[in-house]
Amino acid sequence: MIPESIHGQAKKYKKLFESFTVNPNHLTYQDKDFYAVFYRRFNTDTAFAIFSPQDNIQNEEHQVALEQIVILLNNWASIKNKGSLRNNIDMTAFYKTRHFLDNVLKSAVLSQAEEAAYTTCSITINKAIFLQSELNTLMEEYKRFVDMKEADGSKFTVKEIEYIQDILAELDYIQYNQLKSDYDTIDSFQDVKDSISQNEAVNKMAEPDHKKYIEEFARNKDKLKKDLESITYFDDQSTFTKTEHMKAVKNRFVEKQRKELETLKKDLRHPDI
Repeated sequence: MIPESIHGQAKKYKKLFESFTVNPNHLTYQDKDFYAVFYRRFNTDTAFAIFSPQDNIQNEEHQVALEQIVILLNNWASIKNKGSLRNNIDMTAFYKTRHFLDNVLKSAVLSQAEEAAYTTCSITINKAIFLQSELNTLMEEYKRFVDMKEADGSKFTVKEIEYIQDILAELDYIQYNQLKSDYDTIDSFQDVKDSISQNEAVNKMAEPDHKKYIEEFARNKDKLKKDLESITYFDDQSTFTKTEHMKAVKNRFVEKQRKELETLKKDLRHPDI
């Protein structure tokens, strides 16, 4: 469905031994379409270009197209990496652990410290299940949007690119809260692990799978800390509401990509902007 004129323009700017690909996801702006073309030589990226099948494209229109297409393609890839992989996560460990924790809290005789640990872990597991449900719902909504756009020729407006930014920002909010909740309760899961080995009544209630899952939730504290730090962009981020988090992250992503545009322009073969 890519116009033949785009391939013609791409060939005109192709250098010796280069191949090129046209990304089907493109921008429509002021009734004009814009496509990104990527050049490669010997499996190495060499340049890219922004082309339109329409004539008389103004420099300002190319500027908008460049910025919006970069945002579109980067966000598209990020959603695939962040959302699609986690959308398929197996939640068996969470459901079985929740059942065990609830059963212990309901039936076992616990010390005050044990009860606090089991309660904290139960809250964390329930939060993880809720957030995963939110992620699954979000990705189902996004998949419907993607299917609709593919049927429409993979054409995106500026408003639709903003919607994709919203999806990525919400995914970031979910991922941040999942990681922070896991990290904050590792010590409590360690206390539960100790309780299973020390409390005879609890030990009898714990099946092999329960012990295995509890142990998994109680380890990798250093790795979780690094993962959490990698998506913590603001000092007071843990106090943000969902709306505040999404707004701050969107602004950060857009500002970061605008700064990177200046570096990208050195590889921009057409137009000269």
